[in-house]
Amino acid sequence: MLYIRALIFLLSLHLSSCSVMMAASQKGVPIERIEKAEHRDDLIALGGALIETKQTEEGDTVEVFSFPVKGSVSRALLYGFLDLGTLFLWELAGTPIESYISQDKPLLIQATLYPDEQIQKLELY
Repeated sequence: MLYIRALIFLLSLHLSSCSVMMAASQKGVPIERIEKAEHRDDLIALGGALIETKQTEEGDTVEVFSFPVKGSVSRALLYGFLDLGTLFLWELAGTPIESYISQDKPLLIQATLYPDEQIQKLELY
């Protein structure tokens, strides 16, 4: 009986933390780095893909960039605590939830640029 319990425990440790790893391992750019961009070239250097360009009546350019979403360390920690607190039962709900969250949904940023391509304003689009 002790052997079966030990086997179940080891198996649960091996199979657990899928949602934790999914939350922590997403590639992307932290939004804090995007917020610090001062020039259009900074957004492109961070991996932003230009989606749309418009001109305003004032002569400014409005561009929409797409960025991959970065994983969340705090979400991964929360999932880890939930795993431990529920004896890994959290994985039954956490893995499908994180799978949905982790889908390739980009972060869209609208940048209003001065004529010299300096960033005037950044907004979530």
